[in-house]
Amino acid sequence: MTFRFILQPCMAAAAAFHDGVQDARLGRSPYLWTLLTVSNERAGRLREGLLATGRIFVLALVMDAIYQVTVLGTFYPAEIPLVAILFAFLPYVLLRGPFARLARRRAGRSGGASTATRSQRGSAMDPDPARPPVTAQSASDQISVELSARRTGMSFQRTRMSADRTLMSVIRTSLSLISFGFTIHQVFDKAQDAGMISQAGDAPRNFGVALVLLGIALLVIGIVYHVQFMAGLRMERQAMTGAGLIHGESHFPLSLTLVTAFVLLVIGVFAIVSMVFSVGPFG
Repeated sequence: MTFRFILQPCMAAAAAFHDGVQDARLGRSPYLWTLLTVSNERAGRLREGLLATGRIFVLALVMDAIYQVTVLGTFYPAEIPLVAILFAFLPYVLLRGPFARLARRRAGRSGGASTATRSQRGSAMDPDPARPPVTAQSASDQISVELSARRTGMSFQRTRMSADRTLMSVIRTSLSLISFGFTIHQVFDKAQDAGMISQAGDAPRNFGVALVLLGIALLVIGIVYHVQFMAGLRMERQAMTGAGLIHGESHFPLSLTLVTAFVLLVIGVFAIVSMVFSVGPFG
């Protein structure tokens, strides 16, 4: 029955791949990004995810109930939906957006050569472009405006990297809390099982659980703040690009810091489930 920890995320990943490719074809915004930042589309997109993972979610409920009854010899009704969300719905939410991004990049590379060729031909045939490039031989005021626009454009990239560094600080603090709390819980738990500690009570374990929960809560707050801040930064950059104040030629790449934060969040949730219910990969 431990195979369900592999089967259910793989099935959720397959559903996320299918829907992510559809999002790329239709030009829709990333799934998780929409859930966190676009309030008027949140309910509809969340309903899509629930319908896409409905069968996987039901399968996860049934398999975990069978596992509890046959292996553990008991039944925890509150644990079943939590495990199903972790292994069926959460992988779908985390992977649908990256799959859509990969599909867009693949489509862009396949059509990039022909598009570049057409643009080069168009620029060669057009002797009077709407916005001629600014060079060292241009007027001094044009050079000053061009440099100011490019400095402003680069400042958006610096602000993005600063937001990533802030999220890194949150990750370090959260990782310290989660690892320290999990270690305290495991040390006292194993010591009690070995008979080294007779009457330690549940206080050390509860303290470890509290530290892990605090680390998870801090990480969730940091992720939400980072996503909201980056959404506002993107909208401001798009507005200035549309107004012609900056070029907006450079793109915002996928934040590896944000991906790391999501991975740590999943690990933290697995850790707290293992500590409270004694199941899962760390149980």
